[in-house]
Amino acid sequence: MTTDGTVTASIGANKATDATGNGNSASTSTGNTVTWTVASPPTGELYARFLARLDASYTSTTRIGNKAKAGRVVPVQIQLYRGTTLQTSADIAEGDITIVVTKMTTCDNTATDDMETYAAAGASNTGNIFRWSGTKMIFNLDTGNKAYAFAVGSCYRMNVIYQNQTLISWAPALVPPATTKSTAANWWSYLSIVK
Repeated sequence: MTTDGTVTASIGANKATDATGNGNSASTSTGNTVTWTVASPPTGELYARFLARLDASYTSTTRIGNKAKAGRVVPVQIQLYRGTTLQTSADIAEGDITIVVTKMTTCDNTATDDMETYAAAGASNTGNIFRWSGTKMIFNLDTGNKAYAFAVGSCYRMNVIYQNQTLISWAPALVPPATTKSTAANWWSYLSIVK
């Protein structure tokens, strides 16, 4: 059903039988009407917010390089919001959110922060798809993964992608009902690879 409305079902007498062949009584008006309302699509743009252990750049002049040790597994955790509504796996299917890692031409950071915690060795994800864990999504990024060609002294921007669009991060942190977008959308969160 694609529009709001009411459905009334009626069944004539002897249109159905039980196991012994007894026919049914005709339906009555009690309990045979269903009224429904088609749910409106979610409103507001979809946003991603990086969670601790990563610091996200939140202005065009403050760009934080998260210092990650080469060969370690970085737990990239995000939450997704549509407007101010936290999204879950009931709203967005697993497999719809991906990560794209891009080497930057320079490490143009104004501040750095050491990664305090890493995921266990061998816990890295393959491919580029985030997975749901409660109300957040996780991608364990292996800085030893040869596909990304991580190099000590280089920086790598991490973009979150949904339906071929880069999501915009909250700035500087989500405080509902604030819905401002980061002016550093192209910076997202990025890694500075160290020894």
